[in-house]
Amino acid sequence: MKSISNSDFSLLIEKLPIIMQLAGAQIESTDRQACNALRLLKNFHQKLLRNNPIKPKH
Repeated sequence: MKSISNSDFSLLIEKLPIIMQLAGAQIESTDRQACNALRLLKNFHQKLLRNNPIKPKH
């Protein structure tokens, strides 16, 4: 399994909310697969924030 560098991890934490917001605006409520994928991304982001030793840049 490959590891992710701290800079890549910080970038992921910083940019993921923006990507989820843009995706949420484009997804139709009838597209269950896309809605589920977005929900999983949101859950993943929450787990990253809880376990994050690196503070995101604001």
